[in-house]
Amino acid sequence: MIPRRTIAKLACLILIGPVFIYGIVKFRYLLDAEHEVRQGRMSLWRKTGYGVQSSSSEGEMSPSLYWKRRSASRLVGDKTKENAEEKNVTKLRKEVIMALKKLDIAKKKLHHREILNKYPYTSGKPGWKMENSSENKVGIVNKLHEKIEHSDMQKDEMGLDILETEGEIGNYFDEDDEDIEDDPNLNADVVRAVPVSHVKRYVDEPVDPHEYNYIYNPSHRCYDKDGRPRSVFLLLMVVTAPGHFQRRDVIRNTYGSEDQWPALKRGVFTTVFLLGKTFNDTQQKMIDKEAHIYSDIVQEDFIDTYANLSRKTVMGLKWVTNHCRHTTFAMKIDDDSMINQGRFLWIFKDSSLTNWTASETMLNAPVLRSTTSKYFISEEYYPAPTYPPYMNGPGYVLSSDLVESGYHMALKTPLFPWEDVFLGTCFKKMGFKPVYHKRFLWIPNPQFFTLNSERTIVSGIRPYIVISNLQPNTMEFVWFICKIKLIRPV
Repeated sequence: MIPRRTIAKLACLILIGPVFIYGIVKFRYLLDAEHEVRQGRMSLWRKTGYGVQSSSSEGEMSPSLYWKRRSASRLVGDKTKENAEEKNVTKLRKEVIMALKKLDIAKKKLHHREILNKYPYTSGKPGWKMENSSENKVGIVNKLHEKIEHSDMQKDEMGLDILETEGEIGNYFDEDDEDIEDDPNLNADVVRAVPVSHVKRYVDEPVDPHEYNYIYNPSHRCYDKDGRPRSVFLLLMVVTAPGHFQRRDVIRNTYGSEDQWPALKRGVFTTVFLLGKTFNDTQQKMIDKEAHIYSDIVQEDFIDTYANLSRKTVMGLKWVTNHCRHTTFAMKIDDDSMINQGRFLWIFKDSSLTNWTASETMLNAPVLRSTTSKYFISEEYYPAPTYPPYMNGPGYVLSSDLVESGYHMALKTPLFPWEDVFLGTCFKKMGFKPVYHKRFLWIPNPQFFTLNSERTIVSGIRPYIVISNLQPNTMEFVWFICKIKLIRPV
């Protein structure tokens, strides 16, 4: 018989043997798996340069670290090639953009000259010519339009920076693009070109009957859905340039919004923007979209230039007279100006409903004779040493009866290069003298906001009702530091 001990040993071998063999096989599988993981790391580093470094003894480079450095060096080389290609593409894009802009400028120049040949004395207004014209007068008008064209070209060249930030040419010309920034100039009212008169004397200037056609006319702005007149306390007429999309958006979110004003028993606040015609098709497409969305654009078909600013003001008076005569007050304000809401409402505390104005009224303002001045007027053109009393242009308030009477008088008064002086001339003919309002308007130097502390800026702004010559971000800043706290009924 086989001893029990031997049988026990054999049984142990039979039981332990397979386990031992399975362990050896499993250990070899683990070794192969670690090798595959290491190879996977190395492959990942080769392709992307990313992965987890395997542990290694001090002073010895692990395979993953080796491949990391190798892949990184390869990526640097590829990145250099990509940068060079990107620079070439960017350079080519800029050349294409410049060519497109030059083509657009050439079209504008051609269009200006066609209008000048057809309507030499109207700055783009059809159907009206001066009698007794002369070659000398035509030459003067040519110089005026050359200045306008030169100004447009400068603005277009500045606009190239906007194109480059868009990244793709197609984005800028896309009809759905809404991200067009402001013109680099503050406003058409700020860049004052020396006026070139059509005639030698102001008294010989023609009277403009203002027979222009509306491109956009939100005639329902002061009426409800049933066609009944809304109770409008103040209508804000914002004089703006076609390309100032950002400024108009700032105004719509600040004083141009009815929700930003307290609920008054005397009525609401509403806003319209005054625009002339632009030859920039892209701008006009954006204005089209803007007009359909907000229904606050008043646009007529005369050319939008500073030379036509008096016409633009008359356009505002005309629109109020015909479409919002029931408003209690109207305010003309430039799109680079901001209202100090905390002080603005106080001017209406003792206001009259008729023959009333609030403005920085210029009394005995001298006519500037220096040819280097932006406001130069020759003695031959305007012999008087001073202007009639007028309301300074960046912002002023009128009772609605003065808006209507001022409009009718403007149709019988020769146009003057400065729109505020022109309206003052109309009031003088009416026998009305606007009253000076203390601390109504302040026109700070733009450096005031960059060189002073916030405390100094706030203390400088708060005494005034209207602050002008501002950038869009500064406009928002001024609004929110002067904003009143609204308490609306639940």
